[in-house]
Amino acid sequence: MIRTFYKAYRCKKCRYRFFLANTIIVSWCLIVLGLSLFMLLAWAVQRFDIPELEARDIAVYDRAKERARSGDDGAAELQVGILLSEGRGVVKNDKEAAQWFKKGALHGNVEAQYQYGNSLFKGVGVLQNYKDAIYWIEKAARSGYVKAQYDLGNIYRFKSGVANDDKRAYLWFTLAAGQGSMEAAIGRDQIEGRLKPEEIAALQEEASRIITESR
Repeated sequence: MIRTFYKAYRCKKCRYRFFLANTIIVSWCLIVLGLSLFMLLAWAVQRFDIPELEARDIAVYDRAKERARSGDDGAAELQVGILLSEGRGVVKNDKEAAQWFKKGALHGNVEAQYQYGNSLFKGVGVLQNYKDAIYWIEKAARSGYVKAQYDLGNIYRFKSGVANDDKRAYLWFTLAAGQGSMEAAIGRDQIEGRLKPEEIAALQEEASRIITESR
């Protein structure tokens, strides 16, 4: 066993045999030992921290659910939906999450409108329905929700459930870019060359009207 870590040598003159450490074997053993210790430490951290985190998530879910039961708290309904969709503090349930997103959307919560639209668009927890999905995503977009604006730009650009419409894509990319979305700015610039100057001017005017209406 000891010889595993040493390499034998013999002096050419006196024929004396001696051993030197096998640096390759020793290095690999140290690497394996280090990885083993790291994995053990990670397991220990997980073993002792997760119960506390789970208890905290459960408490957050219970408080959000209690507030959501009032029937008109869109923010609480959104939070319950997010926790259900992520499986935090409760068993993951996409169907129930979508129901809470819908409640929040109906109560005017902009992010809930976006989340419910996404659920409909992807068919997560509900039957896929592009028409209703775009209705809710656009509702959030018109209220100034930048993620919804960027998503709408992509929907119209890549014919995701709708006919390709560079004008609509340009409009929503412009609005999202105006709020600092670099991805939307890139999408807008890539489409701009396919539009006429008068079309761009009209779309910029429409973007200004949407911004004014959302305030």
